[in-house]
Amino acid sequence: NGNTLEFDQPPVMLNDRVMVPVRVVAEAMGSTVEWDEATHSAFIFCSDRVVVFQNGSASVTIYDTLMEKVLRTYELDVPSQKIGDRTLTPVRAIGECLGAVVDWDEATQTVNIYMQ
Repeated sequence: NGNTLEFDQPPVMLNDRVMVPVRVVAEAMGSTVEWDEATHSAFIFCSDRVVVFQNGSASVTIYDTLMEKVLRTYELDVPSQKIGDRTLTPVRAIGECLGAVVDWDEATQTVNIYMQ
């Protein structure tokens, strides 16, 4: 929505996908993030859902917290992974799993996320 984000772990391009730290993007979108060291997973809490990104996994699970069930599984082109000290995942996946529209601007090499 027009805000520029700063990252302590710079974004990385892997297989034509922009990989970013989960926490920075999710928190900028108004969500809360918790890390589970035992499962190497990032849990994003957003109003009525929990989105789970696990290092090394090529899918994301989205849970409905009100109905206490799995809403759907989101497949990743590039698995979430630890780079530096952070869990990085495709930025499109974070945005779309949290209900936003994600757009790539080739001319400026910029990812735009629009909350609906």
